[in-house]
Amino acid sequence: SANLTFGEFLRIGTKEMVAQMRMIFGIRTMRYVLVGVAALLFTVAGIGTWLAIYHERYSGMTQEEALVLTGGILGLGGIIGTIGGGMFADWLGKRDKRWQLWVPMWGKLIGGPIFILGLLSPNPTTALVCYGIGLVMAAAYLGPSLAVTHSLVPPGMRAMSSAVLFFILNMIGLGLGPFLVGNFSDLLNDASACPIN
Repeated sequence: SANLTFGEFLRIGTKEMVAQMRMIFGIRTMRYVLVGVAALLFTVAGIGTWLAIYHERYSGMTQEEALVLTGGILGLGGIIGTIGGGMFADWLGKRDKRWQLWVPMWGKLIGGPIFILGLLSPNPTTALVCYGIGLVMAAAYLGPSLAVTHSLVPPGMRAMSSAVLFFILNMIGLGLGPFLVGNFSDLLNDASACPIN
């Protein structure tokens, strides 16, 4: 209405947003998806942020080599995994819609151990190959996860479900991941440097 005051608009908008949030978080599958993608991006962003520094310190790479190699591998793996995950989820989902959840799940289950093998490898080349393969598998989550959030809510709430997904990804994954992993690493290094009395 043209006579709607700003306060009334704000009150109505807030009430509608709260109702939509309750509906979104009231869906069990949605909660699983949000927790899963948050945990994945927390890990990937947390490790990926510090990967160049790790290789500079422990693999004999120069700072420039570490930045270019790890950044290139992670960037290329992320692109391939994101696009490939969406394509495979759509293709397999034509036969069984559950593949929209299974593609991210299997990507994490297969990609995680491969990435860990890279971290444990003493050979930088082997490590970079493992990072690339692991990240391709792990990055397959994004397209299918977004599609799942859209399929769980009415068409008029798809933008809101996307907003909630990306809020969780940014706050927990990209925000907390690098911060907590970096601080945890510092804490472990400080503890190992302290002499035992």
